[in-house]
Amino acid sequence: MKAEKLICDSENITYDKGYIALWLENFELPSAYNLNGEILSLKTSLHVSLLCVKNITEAGSELEGKILNLFCTFLQDNTICFQEATGELKLIIDAERNRKSVIAMCTVQNLEKFILQINERLDVKVSMQPAHITLYTLGENLGIGVDSFDKLKEMSTSIEIPELLEVLGGLK
Repeated sequence: MKAEKLICDSENITYDKGYIALWLENFELPSAYNLNGEILSLKTSLHVSLLCVKNITEAGSELEGKILNLFCTFLQDNTICFQEATGELKLIIDAERNRKSVIAMCTVQNLEKFILQINERLDVKVSMQPAHITLYTLGENLGIGVDSFDKLKEMSTSIEIPELLEVLGGLK
């Protein structure tokens, strides 16, 4: 699946449903993963959510526009790109909505620098989000928004899937 709703004249950064996201090239992973008898499906497209704007501001607000403009200005002098998978996998469970996801933690170049710039220039308090790629979901493409480290800690457990780590280790 190709990224839609591209922003800032980029080839792989979108703004959709309140999230700024960095789309990744798909890489070779099994189409499904059996997790204790439940079949989780590989997402049809992979991305890293960079910032959950909708949790900072209301859609259509002046602040939403300022954040997006600042992001595009930031990209003129800085590169936002996937650096690497950290080798840490997590199982995220949202029991209330009967959702499960397997995510791979990762690093993104200059993401922290952008968050600092938002806080300095727009006089808001935005925290870093845990950079991750949602790989597998229970139900096709039914991910779980993990937009804070507190939420990550509350909803996740570390898991070991050596065959995934081998593929992810080659990502840079």
